[in-house]
Amino acid sequence: MFIWASFPSVADTWELLTAASENKVTYIPGQAFSVYYDQRNSRRLNFSNTDPERIHEGIRRLAKLIRNTIRS
Repeated sequence: MFIWASFPSVADTWELLTAASENKVTYIPGQAFSVYYDQRNSRRLNFSNTDPERIHEGIRRLAKLIRNTIRS
């Protein structure tokens, strides 16, 4: 299963990808699945192969990165 998630435009998926990986959470930038080049704030999240606790932890880590980016 996948979720398509869009975030505020300041949360560039390509710029956050390295920081996300360093925090043990990752995603596929939405631009890789879109015909619209301006989808830099969207990402595809996969949750089909993990337990609910790990999903919650991954979302928590990702949310923290996005909040920090928005505040910058």
